[in-house]
Amino acid sequence: KSANDIPVSGDFDGDGIADVAVRRPSNQYWYIKNSSDGEIQRVNFGKQAEDIPVPADYDGDGITDIAVRRPSNQYWYILNSSDGELQRFNFGKQAGDIPVPADYDGDGKADIAVRRPSNHTWYILRSSDGEIERIVFGRDEADIPVPADYDGDGKADVAVRRASNQYFYILNSSDGETQRINFGKQSEDIPIVADYDGDGKADVAVRRPSTQYQYILRSSDGVTERVWFGKDAADIPLAGPVLTRMSMAAAASD
Repeated sequence: KSANDIPVSGDFDGDGIADVAVRRPSNQYWYIKNSSDGEIQRVNFGKQAEDIPVPADYDGDGITDIAVRRPSNQYWYILNSSDGELQRFNFGKQAGDIPVPADYDGDGKADIAVRRPSNHTWYILRSSDGEIERIVFGRDEADIPVPADYDGDGKADVAVRRASNQYFYILNSSDGETQRINFGKQSEDIPIVADYDGDGKADVAVRRPSTQYQYILRSSDGVTERVWFGKDAADIPLAGPVLTRMSMAAAASD
């Protein structure tokens, strides 16, 4: 019930349905409403208000793990849903590194990863072999990282949205080609990438705060879908980038 609650999403109870959830910076609690039974989980995790929530399935059990990245010491703290153990990883050597966890190697586990704006480099710690992959992609420091599986090969693709020219740049993991898609006609459009048409490929999409419209470019047929939803410009899109959600939540409490 706090205005600065950060909305997060994931399947925290393993029933195959996303659960409504938030992280409250003021008391460092996660509140998760289980879709399976309607019960509310309360988990105190991430001891600093500025910890960045990065929930994902890091242990490959099909359940989203509660996790944070702490900018002040560059540590990732992951609470395994499989065994309740706490994983600690020092990864991303700069406080300003943007966390971009996703399954880049296709092994069914989310990989710890960051994008460093200062040098446009993505650093990916592959869970499959423990190797660090470095990819220079997104030539603008202000590029917004939007990794997802756009080509449907089961691996997350490195991708950014450039607000200044309204382009999405996507590096296909399947063939190494770069897709360039001009979508979202306003610089303030918020990227909300997800698989909206259920074809196994992430769809390029944005939410326009000024009109409250969501624009979705369906990968299945190339048609742009327009959905009017969320009646307030300040509504926080769950599919938006985590730093966007955090800044919007912080602004709501001012």
